[in-house]
Amino acid sequence: MTSHLNDFAIHDYQLHLKQALGRHDKTIDAALHHIRQFERLTDGCLFNRVDRETIIAYKQHLAASGNHKPQLSASTLVHSFGDLKAFFKWLSTQPGYRSMRRDLHEYFTPEKRLMKISNAPKEKRVPTKQDLSSMVEMMPVSALWERRDRAILAFLFLTGVRDGALVTLRLKHIDVERRLVIQDAREVATKASKTMRTVWFPVGDLFEQIVIDWISELRSSGGDGDAPLFPRTFQHRWPGSPQQAFEFLSSAAPVRKIVAAAADRAKVERFTPHAIRSTIAQMIPDWGATAEERKALSQNLGHEHYRTTEMYYGALVEGRLHELVQSIRQRGEISLHHDLLLPLSKAPENIRAGLLEMLKPYK
Repeated sequence: MTSHLNDFAIHDYQLHLKQALGRHDKTIDAALHHIRQFERLTDGCLFNRVDRETIIAYKQHLAASGNHKPQLSASTLVHSFGDLKAFFKWLSTQPGYRSMRRDLHEYFTPEKRLMKISNAPKEKRVPTKQDLSSMVEMMPVSALWERRDRAILAFLFLTGVRDGALVTLRLKHIDVERRLVIQDAREVATKASKTMRTVWFPVGDLFEQIVIDWISELRSSGGDGDAPLFPRTFQHRWPGSPQQAFEFLSSAAPVRKIVAAAADRAKVERFTPHAIRSTIAQMIPDWGATAEERKALSQNLGHEHYRTTEMYYGALVEGRLHELVQSIRQRGEISLHHDLLLPLSKAPENIRAGLLEMLKPYK
């Protein structure tokens, strides 16, 4: 049985996370889960009576495995300890808890070994452009929902949007003429509520045409600007009416199933929708002829930094970013020794072709 004193403390901390720190609801839920877990595993111990021994025993219990208790991952443990460390640090500043040891929260610090395991890069499956081309080419298109599924996969590669944002996009967020996706954080579930305007990446006409055809079909089916870009269902508003009602996908889970099914059909090793962003990132060196162009492509993907290029270039002005990516789309992938010939970009084509021929033995 837990004490009302603990409940009051947790309520106040929840308010602190939401109103003072502006944390996302999912972040708050995770923190509260870890606090309640600590409370449960310490038999409802009052927070103002927690001492070093309590914390050490809790950490040992959580890290241990047994016949009926699966081993928790290093990442889970690190996040649990981190949330509790932040909670008890805040708690020590609150009335009724100021007699606690000033360094009590430090005892939630995980072992360095655990931190290294948690932070170790995880191998993930990243599809190639050929994988994605094979997948969209083999996807069925007889039914409306099948064409929607194919357009979802093409759109992920064309724009690099996250699946959480994709399921909240509306038709009005797509500017086909400018090849632009407007990820308005007021309506689209973007990461960290960041508004972005993303130019379509130069992944090829196949993917562009699939998306353009889908948007045209959706509009011809009655979809207005507020209609979901990738609806869950298509239902008549009333019997006999040609006007459609469109519903949003309730989560990104169907997107993951669509991608997995398409991979299976094309006999491609499965991957997550998020991995397509890595595909795009790996293609940036092939598209970007200069550091500025690579920076533009990186920012177009939603990243502020592109490794060492950051020390030479700050954030590009949005107009210049779009101008560069549009130019790259029209040009396509860079040719052999493009950087060497860049200063001769205005030279006659026969001179550039001759120099390329001379450089081929040094490829």
